[in-house]
This record gives sequence, structure tokens and C-alpha cells, in this order.
Amino acid sequence: MYLDRDQESLNSILLNLDEMNQLPSQVAAHLFLSPNDYGVVRNYGRPGARFAPQSVLQQLKILNKIDSNPITYQSACDFNYNFLKNNDEYFNSIQNEEFLIMKEGLKKINSSHFIQIGGGHDHIYPFLKAIQSTFDLSKTPLIILNLDAHLDTRQDSSFHSGTPFRQFDHELQSNESVSLVQFGIHLANNSISTRKELTNIHQEILYFNENRNLSPEKLISLAFETRKESSNNCLFLLSVDCDAFGPEYFSGVSAVNGNGLDTDYFFQLIQVIKATKFHKRFTGFYEYNPLMDDLSSKGARFLAQSIFTLGF
Repeated sequence: MYLDRDQESLNSILLNLDEMNQLPSQVAAHLFLSPNDYGVVRNYGRPGARFAPQSVLQQLKILNKIDSNPITYQSACDFNYNFLKNNDEYFNSIQNEEFLIMKEGLKKINSSHFIQIGGGHDHIYPFLKAIQSTFDLSKTPLIILNLDAHLDTRQDSSFHSGTPFRQFDHELQSNESVSLVQFGIHLANNSISTRKELTNIHQEILYFNENRNLSPEKLISLAFETRKESSNNCLFLLSVDCDAFGPEYFSGVSAVNGNGLDTDYFFQLIQVIKATKFHKRFTGFYEYNPLMDDLSSKGARFLAQSIFTLGF
């Protein structure tokens, strides 16, 4: 007897909400796809991250499923943009469109885990705004763990992939509780103005060279020590900018760095996160650039495996 391999793969339970009339009653994870890298281009990065969501989705489809709980996904924005000028109006419209779609998804979709796949790191801003709009951050604090070589708190005149956390910081209310732990940061890659303190977000910066031996358990512990909150009462967002990893793991990114985190450490971190109880958990992957990856698509395969491990 021969089995249909497709029926045993994740492809059989990956459901495109854009093609469905009715929402599933329960899903293992929901993916917001953000195939746009205009924010990267505005930040003078290498274009190509707009192809990441589809590349990762293709690799995810060939993995084998564990159970029959579906994984749903939907597009949160388009990827048609104007290369010829720095168009603030278009960039703002992308962010607003994403915010509205993700806000609706967070309210309507019954999932314990929401995952965004960018695109540039600018896409985390509408994700944060959707979380802020859905939950009362004065009562349920938000803890953000950002794995990155860059702080992405630039103080430029226009918003882009290097500004999302400061952009969100400017719009927070004083009674809303948000903590940001920045891990893997390279001092040489962040200017003095970028390192300036945020106004409303409590930020802890853990530089790569000084903290490369920090265990995943200690890292998660530090994330909650910043506000002395119980994890059960907290929203937790793991933000992964793929340039946090060393070039031997991720050459296909918008801005490559000379060294960085290794992938084994990341999978250990995932296990610690999964063993910790949160009020609600979110994840975002950003800046993967398939055009700069090698022929094995190792970056897309790594991200697909990461999503699989996080979701099951």
C-alpha cells in the first residue's frame, strides 16, 4: 500500500485564510505574511526580503505534520512599491494596512501563537500596534525579546526598517507597560543617537561580545527581571532579525554582519520559551533575503524549521 506523501506533510494542513469563507475553530499557529521590503530600501539595505514569506512557506509545506491541527496564514500587505522616490505616503499606507489586517486577525482567529514573516524589520511596528490595540498593556505587560545586530531605534526623519522600536515608543501611553530586551547587538553597528534611551519603553541592551556566553535560561530570566512581572501575566514577543546570526548561518539577509549568534543557541532558546507560560505568545522573523541565500535555501529551511518547532 502506498501513501500520499502530501497527506502526511504540513501542506495538507496549511490553510490560506484569503481563500476561505469560514475560520477554523482552532489553529496550531497563525502566520501573517508581510512580503514587502520598501522599508529596507528606505534604509539603504539590499532589496529582496519581500520574497522571504513565500520562500519560507514553500519550505514549511514539505515538513511532516505531527497532528491534524491546521496552521493558517494570510497576506498582511502587498509588495508593489515605487523605487524611484522616498514615498512617505505609500510607506505609511503599508503600515496602516498591515495594522488593520493583523488587528482583525488577533481578535478573530483562535490561536495560541501568532507569527509574522517579513519583509524588513519595519513590519514589526504594525504588529506591535495590533497587539497594543487588542490587549490592555496597562494591565497585561508586553515583553519584547529582540535578537538583532542593530537596535532599530534610529532617529531619522523618515521611518524605515531601522526605526520601528522608537516609532512605537513615541506612540505609547505612559501607563502602558512595555519592556524591550535587545540581545546580540553589535556596538559598532549602532550610532550614539541610536543608542539614546527610549521614552516610554524600558530597554535593556545586551551587546554580543559581552554576552555571547549568556545561557538561554538566563536570557529569558533577564527579560522578566526588567519589570519584575510573572510570565503568566505577560504578553511575550520574540522578534528575530536574521542578521543577528553569524554569516556562516545567514548570508542571505538585508545587512550581513561579521559574526553573530549561532543556530543551535536559537533552538535551545525556543525550547526555553515553549516551557515558559505566557498570557499570549507572538513571534516575528525579519530581514531574510532569499535573493542573497545560497542554492540550498538554508535560510528559508532554518526559518521553516523554527516555525515548526515553535508551533508544535
